[in-house]
Amino acid sequence: MGSTPATAWGRTRLTSTVERCGWALVSTGTGRYGAKVRLSTLAVACVATLAVGPALTASSASVANASPAQASVSPTPKADRGLPIIRGTVGPGFTISVSRHQAPPGRYKLIVRDRSGMHNWHIRGPGEVNRKTGVPFTGRREWTVRLRVGTYRIVCDPHSSQMHTRIVVG
Repeated sequence: MGSTPATAWGRTRLTSTVERCGWALVSTGTGRYGAKVRLSTLAVACVATLAVGPALTASSASVANASPAQASVSPTPKADRGLPIIRGTVGPGFTISVSRHQAPPGRYKLIVRDRSGMHNWHIRGPGEVNRKTGVPFTGRREWTVRLRVGTYRIVCDPHSSQMHTRIVVG
């Protein structure tokens, strides 16, 4: 029959917000409650898009207008491209690994994937090599290191007695 003015206003307001986003509104459920929940959820997503969209556009415009030195987002210098890669992984369980257990001396790019917040990946050895991810950290880290003749020990510091491996160089 009829709806209360508050409901009618709310529905009109949400629909106009949805229309501004350019999304089509489709209801596949039955009943008024399901339609209201879907409409409310869609409206919240749309409002968030309207609020965040200009901020993203502004930041990308500022990067486009930045000088070449400021706009560079590559964490790896050009001189490090083409280096041999050694990959390391820690987690998600009690596992730690490295892609090569033997290597000739030289410069390498270490790419480490830390998949657990309760572990870390730590390499240390000759030539003052001492690089590690943090224990709460999860994600990817890259380092350029010079491996010299010797043994490099790779451990998870909190679980070093059971999570360890090595790279022998030479």
